[in-house]
Amino acid sequence: MQVLIFGLVLLGAMFPLAYAENYQVTILDGTSQQDSGLKFYPETLPFSGTDTITWKNQDSAAHSLTSGIGSHPEYSGKFFKTGVIEPGKSGSVKIDVKQNFAFYYFCEIHPWLAGKLVVEAAPESQPETTNPIVPDMQIGSDVAVSGQVHYDFRKTPYDILTYQGDSLVDVKHGLFDDSGSYTDTVRHLAPGTYTLKIVYGLPTQVGATSIEVSEQIPKWVRTDAKWWADGSITDSEFVKAIEYLAKENIVQIHKGQTTQNTVIPAWLKYSAGWWASGQISDTEFAKSLQYLSDNGIIQI
Repeated sequence: MQVLIFGLVLLGAMFPLAYAENYQVTILDGTSQQDSGLKFYPETLPFSGTDTITWKNQDSAAHSLTSGIGSHPEYSGKFFKTGVIEPGKSGSVKIDVKQNFAFYYFCEIHPWLAGKLVVEAAPESQPETTNPIVPDMQIGSDVAVSGQVHYDFRKTPYDILTYQGDSLVDVKHGLFDDSGSYTDTVRHLAPGTYTLKIVYGLPTQVGATSIEVSEQIPKWVRTDAKWWADGSITDSEFVKAIEYLAKENIVQIHKGQTTQNTVIPAWLKYSAGWWASGQISDTEFAKSLQYLSDNGIIQI
């Protein structure tokens, strides 16, 4: 039994590190209160295996982090210990990676708090499919992503981490469906270049992709959508506005049919009206626009 427990702890091991902001975990204010529901941010951190991991304590209580699993403290501290990190302070460690590729860790003072560090370059941590995370479409500040992972990971949780440069700007939690696929949306991204990472499974898998978020949708396009919905402008005038968004890469729409189709379904006009009035999101409306491309109504 002890061998099994130790093996599970060893399964969570990691590697050496030099300081970079994206290898930082934040201990959020209020994390020490067990009923707050707060966790480390991010709870699972992929890193290169050659850099320093830093925990920044924004909580009002001290924390002390150690490798291992809280339910088996007799195995803690084998790979690293930060020592006590006082409020407002930071603690850093370098880890001797050797044969390990992931580390579980917990707080000795608040043992219900647990996290995981993952070496993303290790062979074991590479995704088992070619499309674990794919930018599906972008409209305005929202980016829809989707993916398909190995069937064995069906109905298991995943995290999507969004980085801009070295800064972690968003964490999404989700659950794969019965086939191991998912769709999700990262919202409210300012224009710029981002890296999206999906972390899932045990042993941990890591998939990554880069995206470019372009300018926000001009206000005149939303106005055109309203006018089109109420019949103030023609179908062709609205189509020109959408073709402009696609060609300027403000809205990312996959190229559809090459044959020209001129029939726009009535439901799409309703969708445009709902979007113009804020009843549906940019991403939901983008799916309607993809229909225009798929059916050759707009030319990209």
